[in-house]
Amino acid sequence: MSKYHSYLHTATQIIQAFHGEVPLAVYLKQYFSQHKKFGSKDRKALSALCYQYYRVAHISAGDVPFTICMGAFLCNHQPSAFLETHFPEWNAKIHGSAADKLLFLHLPANILYPFRTHLSPQIEEPSFAASILKQPDVFLRVRPGKWKSVVKALKDAGIAYQTEPHDILRLPAAVKVHEVLHVNRDVVVQDMQSARVLEGLPAGVADGEIKDVWDGCAASGGKSILMYDFLKGRLRLTVTDIRKGILQKLKERLQQARVPVYHAAVADVTTPDHDIHSMFDIILCDAPCTGSGTWSRTPEQLYFFKEKDIEAYQHKQQQMVQNIWPQLKPGGYLVYITCSVFTAENEALVHYTSQLNQAKLLQAQYFKGYNMRADTLFAAVWEKLL
Repeated sequence: MSKYHSYLHTATQIIQAFHGEVPLAVYLKQYFSQHKKFGSKDRKALSALCYQYYRVAHISAGDVPFTICMGAFLCNHQPSAFLETHFPEWNAKIHGSAADKLLFLHLPANILYPFRTHLSPQIEEPSFAASILKQPDVFLRVRPGKWKSVVKALKDAGIAYQTEPHDILRLPAAVKVHEVLHVNRDVVVQDMQSARVLEGLPAGVADGEIKDVWDGCAASGGKSILMYDFLKGRLRLTVTDIRKGILQKLKERLQQARVPVYHAAVADVTTPDHDIHSMFDIILCDAPCTGSGTWSRTPEQLYFFKEKDIEAYQHKQQQMVQNIWPQLKPGGYLVYITCSVFTAENEALVHYTSQLNQAKLLQAQYFKGYNMRADTLFAAVWEKLL
């Protein structure tokens, strides 16, 4: 059996055994730790085949090996020995656009994205659908005062990077930044669009007195660190999450980032009795969502996603906003964030929230990353009138 037949056989085994219980990256790490015969080049090649499979599996009526090869064809633009081994006629067409390749495969051009009826009208479907075929880059948000030392460390390590606005560095996917940088302390691994979600807060919010801030569904804490830097450290931070284990990891991360936590608690803000009774100047609601704006980074989620879950997420998001709104001080700001591109989770939520007592919408916008190998997020900001 040639190496490329072996790759196809092994990738097929991995995919058939994977059912989406954990992220694909975690599953692959566990698989390779149990099968140590694979060298680094083998692991990289097999991982790529698996990811490419999930980018196109929803459009294929073929079996797993056929779909793996289809993924290698649609997601790449350079000839490969793998594709030459299995489908040389496809390999000869590898330089074509996604539209040309779909035409060659006798597939309709609009087949790349299965949930188009739920897309916001603000999202350009052809470009967004094509982005599913591409792995986004890695982005680092450089923390205040750390730019020179971070850039020097990358140069000394020979790691290529590009500078982007908003103190962002773009790196190729799979770069091991933890080996050369103090992650969380000096840089935060954060998508370039995610780093922009506080732009809707009015100018001058970061000035003046210390702000009481509540991150109501803090998860890994990325938005808490962002808010700390945005307010120049002038805040008393309360963090809550429904998951006790996640909250412990969050506190460890914030400690690494040197972000002091005023109060941390397990709280379910989908219920009105969440036991948070303080009043806040700013509330962050980085809501649980479909994640549909990040599926090019995690294509397995696109494959395993159930359309009925959109309504469930929408209901949960409405509950969260309704239950945290009473804790916002008059004159304070609610920042609602998703990494979704669905109208039900964004524009519909804006309409729902804007009907709450004393809610004034200041801004609502998509931060579109699909044309720049980045994620797409949505953020809205309300002021609670006096």
